[in-house]
Amino acid sequence: VLDRLPELRVISKWGIGIDGIDLHAAAERDIVVRNTPGMFDDEVADVTMAYVVNLLRELATIDRGVRTGTWPKPAGRSLRGLTLGIVGLGGIGRAVAQRAAVAGMDVIGFDPSEASRDAASNVGVTCCDIEQVWSGADVISINCPLNEATHHLLDAHAIGLMREGVYVVNTGRGPVIDTDALVAGLRSGKVAGAALDVMETEPLPAGDPLAAFDSVMFGSHNASNTLEASARVHDVAIAHLIAELTAQS
Repeated sequence: VLDRLPELRVISKWGIGIDGIDLHAAAERDIVVRNTPGMFDDEVADVTMAYVVNLLRELATIDRGVRTGTWPKPAGRSLRGLTLGIVGLGGIGRAVAQRAAVAGMDVIGFDPSEASRDAASNVGVTCCDIEQVWSGADVISINCPLNEATHHLLDAHAIGLMREGVYVVNTGRGPVIDTDALVAGLRSGKVAGAALDVMETEPLPAGDPLAAFDSVMFGSHNASNTLEASARVHDVAIAHLIAELTAQS
């Protein structure tokens, strides 16, 4: 695409993730790449916590049962006293941590950035290494970007370290989780349930093995989508474009 746009000077990404942009190729062509970080922190954190509550209280199961004429009453789990492990302590991860703390959860987390760890510590997160997050959490929330270091970060080894009956929520990027490893964890019961707003292949392919589990909730990569957030990002993305073009003129 970049080769076909010889006059392209600026890419102003609507949203946060830039894993779909060839940054190396853009740099070689002196194309400035901007995104809109921090615009969706609260929105994605809200949905993350909604997934946590839905999973632990089996609200989707209850809804399906009532619709078909049954009256299910599964015994859920109380949030207070459980440990939430957050992978990725940027703005979204910290916003998740604040909400979890209000719900009475203990929060641990990992991030390779010292600045992010310091900021997370200031909102009550106990920062530790990634293996301590895997082994120490009752619920794991994926809130990191997708890059070479995070691709399949949650793999069979990670699941092997986790507690029996762990829950997994992914509102980050699908390929951070190794789908085959997650399916194996669900089959064995090691993973009690998962909420996936994002998946390795989107939309979810017909016959995907994840769809066979009633304990898995799916989203449509929609955690950031509110009227208010979209309006903010429209303004910021356009402002970035204008500022960069003006600076180069």
